[in-house]
Amino acid sequence: MKLSITEFERDVRKYLDQSKHDDIIITDHSQSVAVIISAQKYALLQQHHQASTQTLADALATLGRVDFEWELPEREPWSS
Repeated sequence: MKLSITEFERDVRKYLDQSKHDDIIITDHSQSVAVIISAQKYALLQQHHQASTQTLADALATLGRVDFEWELPEREPWSS
């Protein structure tokens, strides 16, 4: 689900609840600026980062339905 910062600000609670089921992409002037994912998906990403024994797609697939419509921005690697 994509929505503007303004839409997100209007009903933060609704979209935080929705993020338990769908990734929420927040845009500013049609540019993606943030992604809100479920705590479950975040925990899985953290495990993947720590273990790095399976591909990210495989790790996310263990959650069931996976939405790859959002793009990861270029960033520095996580530090432990």
